[in-house]
Amino acid sequence: MNSRLRLPVRIVAALVLITLLAFSTGMSIPFISFTLRIYGAPLLDLYWHGLTSSPHPLLSFINPEKEVITLVAVGDVMLSRHVGEIISSKGPFYPFSQTAYLTRWADIAFCNLENAFSTQGTPIPGKMIWFRANPDTAIGLTFAGFDVVSLANNHSLDYDTDAFLDTLTTLENEGIKYVGGGRDIDEARKPVIIERKGIKVGFLAYSELAHIFWDWGYPRAFVAKSGIPGVAPMEIDIMEEDIKKLRESVDIVVVSLHWGEEYEEQPSEKERELAHRLIDCGAQIILGHHPHVLRGLEVYKDGVIAYSMGNFVFDQRNQKTKKSMLLQFELTSEGLHRVIVYPILIENSRPSIPDVHVGEEILSKLYILSEELSTKLQIYGKRGVIYPSAQQQEP
Repeated sequence: MNSRLRLPVRIVAALVLITLLAFSTGMSIPFISFTLRIYGAPLLDLYWHGLTSSPHPLLSFINPEKEVITLVAVGDVMLSRHVGEIISSKGPFYPFSQTAYLTRWADIAFCNLENAFSTQGTPIPGKMIWFRANPDTAIGLTFAGFDVVSLANNHSLDYDTDAFLDTLTTLENEGIKYVGGGRDIDEARKPVIIERKGIKVGFLAYSELAHIFWDWGYPRAFVAKSGIPGVAPMEIDIMEEDIKKLRESVDIVVVSLHWGEEYEEQPSEKERELAHRLIDCGAQIILGHHPHVLRGLEVYKDGVIAYSMGNFVFDQRNQKTKKSMLLQFELTSEGLHRVIVYPILIENSRPSIPDVHVGEEILSKLYILSEELSTKLQIYGKRGVIYPSAQQQEP
């Protein structure tokens, strides 16, 4: 039997084995359903593509010449406000139940966390929008398999210092690493380094909004300082120093930036220049947050820039904020191999892979936005693929 036929057979056999093991150990039907949803979906996805293309480009990672790991990155995750109400009735796993098979299966999973985890604290005066979730809901992030979250944004200190410190403790208790925020400026600038299969990936995060405050009577900005908890500021000297230092000890540098105008689909020239400069310093992946809508992807040298990841778990009503993406980066010890783009639709604050029609609509929009940045998004059915400039070729 050739390798093209062996793969579907093995996948079907794995699904059968999961089911038989579940029944033999007396597991319930809901548990079996949950297991197949979490572990069966990616196998069926591979099985389907394996049958409908010969060879399908999205399957080429199965037999890599080099060791490959996957980093899955998504946009804003907010577990407060209406999302919190949904969690109260449906449980903390609900927001992630349609996408957990993608984030859990990744070697590393990353998101931008847009709320504090606490039951205490006072809303920052004048800010008008505050996000705070019960610490018990953080288990949803663990269920979804997130390894590292960015705190460098304009909501992590919505309920001031005590709630922010509770957030750090909650994440630590869940075994989730955080970047871009800390108990002082040194911790906020400290990178997170994760090693998988001998490949080291380093994360840094910064916020353009770190120096903003909302009330002259209480001018509490979110920026961390010596002895003052907060987030890392998006200052070029700081970022260049951190990236160059981190690059010496890792294979891949990922930088998360909280920046840009909300609901604006095109990056400014200033933002593009900054992203290019950070890649020149040694970053390979730039992940943008804050606009709440998708922006195009840009290949610059051997790096990829996602100017805005959009939302992931969020309750905004504007239709543009409900169409998003999940990026799966394939990484080797030599750098970034390629990026697989999954379209995401958010319904009832829960992200999922949409039907073919909506998926094509999201990918087509992303194709246009990326083309404006001189980058080609290759579309194969319900997925898109981007290669670094050194590999701009058909797979």
